[in-house]
Parts: sequence; structure tokens; C-alpha cells
Amino acid sequence: MWAALAAVLLGAQRLLAMADPLKGRRILATGVGGGVGQVLIQLAVVEGAEITAVSETGQPTEHMAALGAKIALDIDAVEGAAFDIVLESVGGDLGSSAAHKLRPRL
Repeated sequence: MWAALAAVLLGAQRLLAMADPLKGRRILATGVGGGVGQVLIQLAVVEGAEITAVSETGQPTEHMAALGAKIALDIDAVEGAAFDIVLESVGGDLGSSAAHKLRPRL
């Protein structure tokens, strides 16, 4: 059990380390309903990031909201390209749509 918990924590930390510093940054994340995603949400919130979790309609989202994530049930309903970081782990059309939500770099 402890090894699994360590792997979950390490996975979430490694993803967020590439985006450091997180304070004040906006993150869009897909596929974060499981263990790594839940830890990722908590770490992002603790570090001062705003995180929006994209989930399919009908999937449980209460646990993600309770951890501090904003919930989007439709990627197309997420307004504009205003995210500093996109963490996408679903692929397909959702992945393409998520990538278009990145804030343009100048």
C-alpha cells in the first residue's frame, strides 16, 4: 500500500514540477478523477494555482471539487485560451480541444 501511495505522489509531483512555479497560474487538467489526479489537484491548490478539471457528464466530480478544483463538464464550455498549463491524459478530440485552451505566449 505504501509503495502505491508513494508512486501516486511522485507522479503528481513530477507533472507539476515541470510547471513550477505554480502560484497564480491557471491549470486545465483532463483525466484527473483517479489517485494521481486527486493528489495533483491538492498539490496545485496548495501551491496557489487555480485548477480546472475536465470531466465527462455523468462521471463523479464531487471529490475533485471538494479538493479545490473547478469542474468543467464540457471542454467547449471552458472559455477562451486562458490557461498557463494544460495537463492532458485522455487524448483524442478532448486532447486537441484542451491544447487550444493554452494562453498564447508572446
